Amino acid sequence: MKSATKALRILSLGAVAAIAIWLWPFFSLFIQDHHVWHQKLELTVETAEGMRTGTAIVEVRAAFGQQPLSGNEVSYELSGEATVVELAPGRYLFALLGGTEERYACAAGKALGWGGPWNPSNGGLQRGEWLADVPRQVGRPAVSVSKGCLPAMVTFDDITDPKTVRRVDPDDLAATFGPGVRLKAVTLAVTDEPVAPWQDGQVAEVLPKAFFDAWGAVHRGALAQGIRDPYFSSLLGQLSRSDLQIGG
Repeated sequence: MKSATKALRILSLGAVAAIAIWLWPFFSLFIQDHHVWHQKLELTVETAEGMRTGTAIVEVRAAFGQQPLSGNEVSYELSGEATVVELAPGRYLFALLGGTEERYACAAGKALGWGGPWNPSNGGLQRGEWLADVPRQVGRPAVSVSKGCLPAMVTFDDITDPKTVRRVDPDDLAATFGPGVRLKAVTLAVTDEPVAPWQDGQVAEVLPKAFFDAWGAVHRGALAQGIRDPYFSSLLGQLSRSDLQIGG
C-alpha cells in the first residue's frame, strides 16, 4: 500500500511538472519586458560612376526576462530584409541580417553609456535597461556603424545562381567589384518609419522565388549525400534565407 501511495505521489508530481512546463511559455509573458523598435541601416558606396546607396528597415522585437526552457535572458524576433545596394547592372552588395538585434547597441552603446562588449568599462546600463532605452532613440541622428559592428556582406557573381555567392570584404570592395569601388559609410538609426513586407522588398525584387527554389534544390541534394557533403562547409551552406529575408 505504501509503495502504491509513493508511486502515485511521484506520478502526481510528474504531472504537475509537465503541466508547469507546458504552461510556462504562457505565464512567462507576464514576467518578461517586451520592447519593439524599427532600425534603418543605410550603406553608401562610392563607385566610378558616383555614389550608390541602399537602405532597409527592420523591426526588432525583444523579450527580456527568463526565457522558457532555456537560460537565456533575452530572445529576439526580426521582421524585414537585408540591405541591398546596386553597384552596377547585375552587381549587388547585400548587407546580411545576422546580428541586427544588437547592432544599434554595438554602434551607439558606448556613447550612450550602455553596458556590453561595446563598452570596455563594463559599466553603464545593463541589457534590460538599454533594451528599454533603444525605442527612445527615435528621431535622433543616425550613428556611424564602426568596423566591429558591421553586418556580414556578400554578393552573387551570377544573380540567378545561389552557388556563386561570395563574401565581400568591407575594407576592400574593389577586390570584388573593381577599381574605384569603396564603402563610404554605414549608418544606423532608430526610426518610426514602417517596415515594408519583405515579400515586396528590394531583396525579393533582386532575388525572385526561382532563386530560392534553386537554393533549396542545392540544399536538398546535399542532404541526400550526407552531412559530409562539401556544401555544408561552403559559404552558401552556412547561410540561410533568414540572412536575407525574415519575419511576416
